Amino acid sequence: MVADSQPGHIDQIKQTNAGAVYRLIDQLGPVSRIDLSRFAQLAPASITKIVREMLEAHLVQETEIQEPGSRGRPAVGLMVETEAWHYLSIRISRGEIHLALRDLSSALVVEEQLELALQHVQPFASRLLDQVDQFFIRHQKKLERLTAIAVTMPGSSIPSTVSSTGCRFMKTLRTCRWAKS
Repeated sequence: MVADSQPGHIDQIKQTNAGAVYRLIDQLGPVSRIDLSRFAQLAPASITKIVREMLEAHLVQETEIQEPGSRGRPAVGLMVETEAWHYLSIRISRGEIHLALRDLSSALVVEEQLELALQHVQPFASRLLDQVDQFFIRHQKKLERLTAIAVTMPGSSIPSTVSSTGCRFMKTLRTCRWAKS
């Protein structure tokens, strides 16, 4: 029984260690493998294996660390790879939608501001999805690995059990209806 549960336990430990190493690289980067080994309290061989997998997945990148006054070969540092990963931020306001594709360092890749009709036969959620699909089609050459989509709008969302509408903008803005699935 113990032998059957052990592989899952080992996978969980590996995943936890990889998460800790990535977090350290994000917080301290650029950081050397030796420093990672010391901070994560893992063996250098474990750090090498974890970092190799992260490099292959384009999660981290290598860079030189130049320390003033040091001699010899410069240390190889690790830092989070931000340019290869993107997220889409969507800001909805009265009559318009703002779409911005950004990399993980929040650098802007491309953005658009489009009209969004207040009155329409098509449900709001369907129109929003159509706008996002069209945005991705127009900018597919700039899009790399999409990791998240964030949607913001002024006002508060209301559970469908409380109100027949799915969202309510501030007093100066109009209420919208979400498509019910």
